Formats: sequence, structure tokens, C-alpha cells
Amino acid sequence: MLKIAVAKTPEQIDALLKLRYQVLVEEKEKFEPNCSGRLVEKFDAFPTTTNLIVTQDDQLVGSMRLTLGTQQYVPMEDSADFNDLIPREVKVLGCSMYCIKKGFRNTQVMLGLLLMASYLGLSHQVNHIIAPTDLKLMNRLKRAGFNISDSETASTHTDLDISPLLLNIKQDLKDFFATFAEHNKIEGSIHAYECAFYEPGEYIIRKGEVGECAFVLVDGEVEVQHAEYTQSTDRMTPGAVFGEMSLLSDQVRSANILAKTKVRVMILEKSVFIKYLTTEPTMALSMLKSMSDRMSKLIQNRPLAATLAD
Repeated sequence: MLKIAVAKTPEQIDALLKLRYQVLVEEKEKFEPNCSGRLVEKFDAFPTTTNLIVTQDDQLVGSMRLTLGTQQYVPMEDSADFNDLIPREVKVLGCSMYCIKKGFRNTQVMLGLLLMASYLGLSHQVNHIIAPTDLKLMNRLKRAGFNISDSETASTHTDLDISPLLLNIKQDLKDFFATFAEHNKIEGSIHAYECAFYEPGEYIIRKGEVGECAFVLVDGEVEVQHAEYTQSTDRMTPGAVFGEMSLLSDQVRSANILAKTKVRVMILEKSVFIKYLTTEPTMALSMLKSMSDRMSKLIQNRPLAATLAD
């Protein structure tokens, strides 16, 4: 499983600073070496900065820095010129320090990081996402709604030719989960979700495990293997929500769920949901109402295939 999430602990942040050093200083030689073995810049000290991390089976393989801009300072203007693309008064989120280990530098990871940046932007009422991007990814990013300038430049952080990338989140973003969040009125908490990718045949949920999170299926198809049968009996497609009863109880999972195709899911951890219950009850109530509405529809329309894994 490949996962993209917000770095939350000092250990995660220290690990990503070391990864930056390994990739951008030792491998690519884009920055001067130092004795700390970590790569730190001024944006890392900004209170408006968040870091995304990419893990493969809990091993750190990549990261990207996100910084909310101000009217006085536009993040990313040191490495790409966005002055002709957006006015100063527009609220922006700048993406930088894209740093991925060899073997994981692909469209899936880059697009996943930029979509996670978009979700953070939605929750902060940001107008635009700005970032330098690898020109090889242009077509895929355009399909997601990103606009890419015709001007090209050399990135200060990679050995790639880059082009300034811009996304008007509310107007141009083409993404299933963003639409799902808007429809279910959870845009304010969309940044609380994590993103995970599964390959065909990988288990997302295993019977007998204690549930610690809920899932929203965004891309691909999954198979439900009911506990009382040896053969699979149901499949779910984008828009399905499963495992959500684990947010409210300590029940073990009652079925296996595995990926039939390449799958992207958004994950809400139980610990995060409980935190919302105590710190932002209005947001938590909105989440609960959304769950209740979907559960009611499932009960009315068909057997609870989507909740058998709870």
C-alpha cells in the first residue's frame, strides 16, 4: 500500500528532512552539503507550512511541502514566476520541495500529492494551488483541471525542466473526492483524510482485524468477500463508503475487502474522527449525518455489503 498523508509527528518531519538531503543534496547535488544531514529552508519555519509524506508499507519514500501564501509573499516565486498568472490579492497554496525516492517517481505519486494539496486548499478556502511541475506529467495534470504555463524554466530543486502549474480549485478541479466532499458537506474537514493506493489483489480490509478507520472509494473497483461464503459476493465502485462503523465502535472486521483493479481510497482514521468530536463538534456531526444518510440508503436498497467489513 502506498499512502499520502500529512506529517504529524517530530519523527516524521525529521525523517522527511533527511530524505530531502539524501535525494536533493547527495543524489542530485542541487544544494550544498552540510553536517546535519538534513535539508531545511526558510519556508520550513513558516507557521503556514504543512508537509505531505509518501510511505510504502510505512517506509518513507517521498514528501512535498505546502505553504499558504500571503498578499506580501507568494510561495514558490523563488523557483518559478507566477506573477503573470495570478494577482497578489488571490489566496494561494504553494507546493515545493517535491522529493521522491527512485522507483516511486511517477504520475500516480505526483498527482496524488497535488490532489492532497488541493484538499488542504479547500479546507482553508484557498483560491489557487501553484507549483512547478515535470513537463512529462502535463497531459495527466491537465485532465485533473490544472493549467500549465507555456513558459519553461529549470527547477532549483530537481534536474527536470519545469513549467509553472496553476489550479483554480473551486472552478477547475476535476476530482471525484472533492465532488463527494462538497455533496456530503464535509469540505471543511477534507484535509483530515489520508490518501492510499492499492494494487490489484491487495487487501484493504481483512476479516478479524479491529477497525481503526473508514474508507471512501475514489478510483477503481473492490471486491467484498463475505464471512459466510468462500467466494466473493459483491463489488463496490467509486462513491462506496466502507468500514465506517469502526469510527463508532471497537468491532472487528467481519469480511475481507480487496482491490480488483488499481484502487485509490481516502481514509479517515478513528483517532482523527474522535478529535473532531471533541474539538469541532459541528464538523463531526456533519460527518455523522453523512454516514447515517448512506447507511439508511444501504438498508433500504440492498444487503449491507458495504458495511459487512465494519
